[in-house]
Amino acid sequence: MAYGKSDVSGVGGWLALFLFSFALVLPIAPIIVIVRSLLGTIVAFDVPGLPGWLSYPLIAATLCAGQVALCWLVAWRLLRVRRWSTVRLTIVAILIVCPGFVLIDMLAAATFFGVPVAALPRAYAGGFGRNAAYSILWIAYFLRSQRVANTYPRPTDEDRLIAVFN
Repeated sequence: MAYGKSDVSGVGGWLALFLFSFALVLPIAPIIVIVRSLLGTIVAFDVPGLPGWLSYPLIAATLCAGQVALCWLVAWRLLRVRRWSTVRLTIVAILIVCPGFVLIDMLAAATFFGVPVAALPRAYAGGFGRNAAYSILWIAYFLRSQRVANTYPRPTDEDRLIAVFN
C-alpha cells in the first residue's frame, strides 16, 4: 500500500533508527556474552552447584551467536531487498530475537540447570518486559508506517497474476 511518489521512502527516519538499534545496539549484549563464554569468565552468581552449569557457556554462546546472526541478516535484507516479504521476515525476526530468545533461555534454565519453574518469571520478568515492549513498538511501526509501505511495496493482485503466467 504505497502512498504516492512524493511521499517518503527509502531507509531513513525511524526506519534508520530501527536498523541502528536492531543491527548495532541489540547485538552488543549477546556479543559480550559470546566473548565472556569464550574467555571462560561467565560465573554463576545465583545458581552455584547446579549440575548443568558447566555447559552454560556453550549454550549461551550458541544462543547469542544465533541472535546476532539473525539481527545482521535482517538488517542486510532491509537495506538490499525492497519487497514486502522483507517486512514479514523482519516482524518474525523481531519476535524471535526479542521475546523469543528470553523464552528459549528460560526453557534452557529449567531443562538443563534444574532451576525451579516458579523462580523463572521473577528472574526473567524485566528482560521479557523490555523485549516485549520493543517488539510491540517496532511491529506496529512496520505495519503502519508510510515510509515502510513506500520502500517495501506489497504485491498487488495484478502482479501476482502476471507472475503466475510468466
